[in-house]
Amino acid sequence: KTPEKRAKQLSQSTGVPTPFRVVYAFKCHDGERAEHEVHKELAEYRVNSEREFFNCTLSEATQVIEKVIKRYNEQY
Repeated sequence: KTPEKRAKQLSQSTGVPTPFRVVYAFKCHDGERAEHEVHKELAEYRVNSEREFFNCTLSEATQVIEKVIKRYNEQY
């Protein structure tokens, strides 16, 4: 799915106060693995251990993502 389609799908869930919007996107060989690594790096910012919400700035999040993706892409 494109990031926009995924954001729309997530926005339709119960309990979402406002629609999701895509502010940063990237291509990756194995998105699920990369996402897991990003979540590990952002663990200290996680709002709820059961949800994928993080209390950090966009800049902090993108820095972590870029670090993980750079490390990840070096492996392939």
